[in-house]
Amino acid sequence: MFETIARDLLLERTDHTLEFYEGSGSNWRLTKTGTPGNIGSFEDVLFANNDMQDTPVTISLFPIFRENQYTVGLSFVDITKQKLGLAEFLDDSQFTNVEAVMVALGCKECLLPMESGKSVEFKALHGVLTKCNVLLTERKKSEFKSRDLVQDLSRIIRGSTEPVRDLLSEFEHALCALGALISYAELLADDGNYGCYTIEKYNLDSYMRLDSAAMRALNVLENKTDLNKNFSLFGLMNRTCTAGMGKRLLNRWLKQPLLDVDAINCRLDLVQAFVEDAELRQGLRLHLKRISDIERLTHNLKKKTANLQPVIKLYQSSIRLPHIKDVLEHYEGQFSPLIRNKYLDPLQRWMNEDGLNKFIALVEVAIDLDQLENGGYMISPKYNRNLAALKEQLNAVEQQIQNLHKQTANDLDLSLDKTLKLERGTQFGHVFRITKKEEQKVRKKLSTHYIVLETRKDGVKFTNSKLKRLGDQYQKVLSEYTSCQKVFVAQVVDTTASFSEVFETLSVILSELDVLLSFADLATSCPIPYVRPDITPSIIFAKYSRRTVLRFVCFGLSYKIDLHHFDDSDYYGLNINCDYHGSTPLGLAWAICEYLVQVTRAPTLFATHFHELTALAHVDGHEPHSSSNLGVANYHVGAHIDPESHKLTMLYKVEPGACDQSFGIHVAEFANFPEAVVTLARSKAEELEDFSETFSINNDLKEEVGSKRKRACSPDDIARGAARAHKFLQQFSALPLDQMDWNEAMEQINKLRSVLEKDAAGCPWLQQFF
Repeated sequence: MFETIARDLLLERTDHTLEFYEGSGSNWRLTKTGTPGNIGSFEDVLFANNDMQDTPVTISLFPIFRENQYTVGLSFVDITKQKLGLAEFLDDSQFTNVEAVMVALGCKECLLPMESGKSVEFKALHGVLTKCNVLLTERKKSEFKSRDLVQDLSRIIRGSTEPVRDLLSEFEHALCALGALISYAELLADDGNYGCYTIEKYNLDSYMRLDSAAMRALNVLENKTDLNKNFSLFGLMNRTCTAGMGKRLLNRWLKQPLLDVDAINCRLDLVQAFVEDAELRQGLRLHLKRISDIERLTHNLKKKTANLQPVIKLYQSSIRLPHIKDVLEHYEGQFSPLIRNKYLDPLQRWMNEDGLNKFIALVEVAIDLDQLENGGYMISPKYNRNLAALKEQLNAVEQQIQNLHKQTANDLDLSLDKTLKLERGTQFGHVFRITKKEEQKVRKKLSTHYIVLETRKDGVKFTNSKLKRLGDQYQKVLSEYTSCQKVFVAQVVDTTASFSEVFETLSVILSELDVLLSFADLATSCPIPYVRPDITPSIIFAKYSRRTVLRFVCFGLSYKIDLHHFDDSDYYGLNINCDYHGSTPLGLAWAICEYLVQVTRAPTLFATHFHELTALAHVDGHEPHSSSNLGVANYHVGAHIDPESHKLTMLYKVEPGACDQSFGIHVAEFANFPEAVVTLARSKAEELEDFSETFSINNDLKEEVGSKRKRACSPDDIARGAARAHKFLQQFSALPLDQMDWNEAMEQINKLRSVLEKDAAGCPWLQQFF
């Protein structure tokens, strides 16, 4: 239950702080605190039964409004990857750069000075946090200071402090944000952080910029409302094998699409190698399935509560690496130099006597690997005389338990191990277990000589007085052994932590391999073959390709398309505008669309409920002011209505032409609206919708599409009315309103309106506005 609540508050909602108290009566104390950006205290609970799919990032902002422009100082921390970042940039009044950074980093929490919430200039910034589902944490402005920052960083940053000084000298406001972040995250309070962090300058132009609306519109990441995994790019492309590392890297790649063509081609070369060589692909995936989450295990080693479990899992992953290396060495295709440079050489460099081989030897000497079969993590008894003596006692008790197991099998006339099993668990300790079918045969003996503990689908668990006594004795000796080995466990954990640099490098290599193999597996398993797009610095050509995930980078489905690749998002970027209706007036929606067509001229997907906007694509539209707009075309998603039952069936097919009718009535019927309301709506729709009249649209297909609304006025009436309305607008715009008081302005406007209303008496088209 607690795991479910914690995951909901910290991973799903991301707008709560979780506090954990211990005590009784009136004496309670706070022992753990967690936020969406800092979940370290609850990691063991959150990811006990689930992989960690994304690393939470906390961001700190120090915005300044000066000389009518916004300057933003930004700092972020990724506690899982132990990485700090700095950036400083100019932004607009809507903080679009801040939003792009938040999306790219996957921010969960944002620190802001308390004073920013009271400022009108920064109101839009709070709206950005809401859109990005980021928790706002306000801190005192006194915490946003850069004093003693170099000294503080020298403790936690790995390596020399000189590069750190040079980096900090490039920033002003970002240093204040970093000071608040270090204080809030309490990085200096834990000496386990000392010498472990890295710091970098974050460049906004490193990746393609995506805002939160684009991420949702393109279904990039998973959503809890998705019906299945293929509803999102992440779900479709996630075929990773490693325990969490690959998922997190895929998540990051999807949020940070590449812009560098060489880097894109490099990834595509690797995907092509794995697609073309099935033996290479399958061999690597087979071994990667045995790899644990090295990144998280390395992070856990640095905690004071670390035990032998992460050490053992790192050992089990390390002994798989020679097999991965052998599979890579057997590849002799055209990309073998690239694979050697990217993977083989680094693996060879770290698999030496001072690297992984030394760690493997340490574990095999220090840990009793024979106990792993029983689920125990024990220091080898060779380390200490007391451990050796306790080990002998454990073996002696265990032998007695095994003898009792044989006696019980003979007593019940059951096959040893095959039918009568001996198990050890945390709830009952040592118990016997048989199937429910066998229990019926020995039920009489069980009821007289044994104690039945539990009956479940997997069988019946039972014990007797002798097994219970031996089990308690075994547990007592085991507890003594565990207590005696604590000092040696700490030594082994500390020694393993000294290999952190090795494991961090390996986690990068293996997670990258995992994601690229996932792309290759997707490309080869699709019923319609995926192909590789051809990429040049200014154009992407995917021969017979319909869905190319170009910058992440994967192959695409086999249909023809030309895609252009540019660096600037103004003229050449993709705009996605959705649902200009409701509170957004038609005039504003029209102006935005017209500006995109005639001025920005960027590729745009414009979804709207305003059928009038379809006139932008007309060569000879019904509106006199409509003009030919090259490159504008109307499309709609097809649907079928049964003429008898009026049942609506969505076809999920994009078809040319404007949508010729509304389906709101059918949705209302599905929602069980009152019949009288539906009948009235249907009659009103018949007045407004007419599917017979057609017109030509301005595109190469010259499709004939139905008009949305019946035209009650003649073309002459429309032309005359529009000309009169245009004259009214000219007269209104000529009024010197800035030089008039309110009453005088309203008097002049009412005069113009009254004249217009008189002229409208003979024009049906103008009358509809009154």
